[in-house]
Amino acid sequence: MSRSSIGQYTDELLQARLLEEGPEGESTGGRRSRLLRLNSRWGHVVGVAVGATFLNVGLFDFYSEELESTACEIDIAAGPRVILAQIAEIAECLCRTHRTNNLAGIGIGVPGPVNVQKGWVESPPTMPGWNRYPIAACLQDRLGCEAYVDNDVNLMALGEQAMGIGRTAEDFVFVGVGTGIGAGIMAGGVLHRGHNGCAGEIGHIPIWGEKAPCLCGRVGCLEAVASGAAIAKAAEKRGRQDNGTILGHLLQQQGQLTAEDVGRLAAGGDEDACAIVQEAGRHLGQALTSVVTSLNPLAVVLGGEVLLHMGDLYLAAVREHIYKGALPLATRDLSIVRSSMIPKVGMVGACTLVIDQLLEVHRGGRLSVHGQS
Repeated sequence: MSRSSIGQYTDELLQARLLEEGPEGESTGGRRSRLLRLNSRWGHVVGVAVGATFLNVGLFDFYSEELESTACEIDIAAGPRVILAQIAEIAECLCRTHRTNNLAGIGIGVPGPVNVQKGWVESPPTMPGWNRYPIAACLQDRLGCEAYVDNDVNLMALGEQAMGIGRTAEDFVFVGVGTGIGAGIMAGGVLHRGHNGCAGEIGHIPIWGEKAPCLCGRVGCLEAVASGAAIAKAAEKRGRQDNGTILGHLLQQQGQLTAEDVGRLAAGGDEDACAIVQEAGRHLGQALTSVVTSLNPLAVVLGGEVLLHMGDLYLAAVREHIYKGALPLATRDLSIVRSSMIPKVGMVGACTLVIDQLLEVHRGGRLSVHGQS
């Protein structure tokens, strides 16, 4: 860009109060430079991560710095009216606590295929009652600000790009493993959603030889054998088969088992738990082998609630299968790592989505500022 164009856009942003003058820079022999920075007080943003069983809501400034967040358990099957009312109530409470009446926008990630133009989910297998419910419009009406919706793992990928490994890698795949499994695909620094918004639905890749039923109505899907729910089911099955195992004793005590239980036991060296974790990791590695060979990313980043509970055993099993099965050229520079931002990455990504939408810089040179107060 020419010096005059930069000056023109800078002046527009200063007038819109999106930029502010910071301290003067060091002199290089002439006049001191004028440093500019984003005006963090221009507005606040709420970032929301919705899972099948959990809800994370955070309040951020315009620097994407978290001011406060809250987490709670939910049942996604309670339906959109209940969950969205809960989200709005938490957002309003956070705004009152921080004495802000300048909420610029809210971003929300949900575990299903999203039509981002309409602001709703399309036929989500794990979200009964949510199909085509106007999520964005509902939150916009309640909170009086811009509202944006995207797939939860897409937003995890955006969060990782903003503050994680994505700062040094333009081509990476973020894999979210929770009650379900999905992937956010970053190609050349741009999020790839696909034609109908269902790119990255790797949870429904069929795993050869597996017959476990999936919520999508088919059998043998990756999600049915490698997700947190699948790990818990495998543990309960093993516990019922042999009451004398540690899994069997724990199942009798609690009545059910969770992926967190399995991860804790595996970390303690329990053979049955370790075998379940490794098997799930191998299944995920099998599916990701095709993804790595097809997309040739620089990194695969694993996140999601299951990665909070699983130790290095799960990650090692995934790595082993990918490095064995993918083409050597595709894995030569490949990093397979755990996200350092669990469990905040979804909220950060939702915040990033809002700020990106509020500040649109078009390649043609015309600057649009949305949500300006």
